Formats: sequence, C-alpha cells, structure tokens
Amino acid sequence: VKRSQEIAERCIKRFGEEKVILLHSEFIATDRIDKEKRLLELIGKGARRPEKLIVIGTQVIEQSLDIDFDVLITDLCPMDLLMQRIGRLHRHDIRRPDMHKKAVTYVLGYSDSLDFNSGSSAVYGDYLLARTQYYLPDKVMIPSMISPLVQKVYDTGCDPVFPGEYQQKYDESKEKFHKDIESKEQRAKAFRID
Repeated sequence: VKRSQEIAERCIKRFGEEKVILLHSEFIATDRIDKEKRLLELIGKGARRPEKLIVIGTQVIEQSLDIDFDVLITDLCPMDLLMQRIGRLHRHDIRRPDMHKKAVTYVLGYSDSLDFNSGSSAVYGDYLLARTQYYLPDKVMIPSMISPLVQKVYDTGCDPVFPGEYQQKYDESKEKFHKDIESKEQRAKAFRID
C-alpha cells in the first residue's frame, strides 16, 4: 500500500490529480466503494473512457471489477494472480488508440539472483515468485495458456533448474514454503470439526 501511495503521488505531480486513481485495501469501505464505482464509470463495460487515465492499485484490482486496461504494469506475483491481472487487459470490445491495439503487460521485479522485492516476497514468498518467473513466457495467449502455466507453477513434482548458487536459494525457498504450508495446516486443525 505504501509503495502504491508513493507511485500515485509521483504520477499526480507529473500528470495531475484528475488523471490518476489510487485503489488499495486500506481505504475505508465507503471511499473504496466510491473509487470502484468511479473506475467502473471510467473504464468499465460501456464506459465513456477518458483520453488518459493512470490506475494504481494493489491486489484489490484483481478482484471482481469488470474494468478494462490498455496497458498493465505489474509487480511479479504468483502465476494465477498474474493471469487474473492480465485478464483486465482488453477485456471489452472497444476502439483503442493505435499505440494500444495490442495488449501489453510489463512485469517488474524479475530477479536473476532470486532477490525479489521485499513487499512481494513478504506477501507471496520467494518460492512461488521464482517458479512464476521461471515459467512465465514472453508471450501469453489468454485463455488457452492460463491453466498450463498455473499448473506448472503449482506442480511441486517438477522443479526448475537455476544456475549455480541460485539453485540453493531456490531450494531453501521451497523448503520454507512447504514448512509454512505445514504450519498453516496444523494451526487450521484447531478450528476444524471432525
């Protein structure tokens, strides 16, 4: 959230407040609803789209808003969530500017050394980020590639191979991931009814 606020601040300074919308989970419910409603009015189905609009959002953008982007710039995240975000591109059949006739996504946060952005790492863990980075192709065809790509990332029987010391880093992130899952399962047992 803090990073999205900083990016929004910089964009507002450069492009003006009327050209930027910030959406994240820490807005109070009424403000968030108003922002979502405004987004739907501006870039939802049948909307009268503004000439230019920059939408900066956290994971809340992935969830159930029928909005349509021309271009997406996103941080690396697990493949299923990335596909969800990419699904917001060219969602509606509308006339687009010539430079945006083709849907394009820029994924930030790649790391050959598997040192991911601290925020992404804390939320998703390095294991899923490393697997997503490894299996993500340069070109994605939606919807046909969604299931195969997601399955590759979550197929624990098939591991990617990283060069040299990074393989050890990957193996450590894998071990941590499985320990975290096991810990969550143990804690969940306390709330389960036999």
